Amino acid sequence: MNTAKGINTARALNTAKALNTAKALNTAKAMNGSVLRWLAAYTCSVTADSVYFITLSWPPRAPSARPPQA
Repeated sequence: MNTAKGINTARALNTAKALNTAKALNTAKAMNGSVLRWLAAYTCSVTADSVYFITLSWPPRAPSARPPQA
């Protein structure tokens, strides 16, 4: 009788662990999507900032050496 009770208790514990693991995986998947979305936005932002600062440091175009034509 005690053996059957112990087996049932072990099964219940394994079921509870499996459910907790499934909940944790679902949470991790949702968090992973949010993290990937943030990472994509951050990458775009840093890339745009780099382009902006490179264009600020670009020297202005030198005036033409030719005299204006009449």
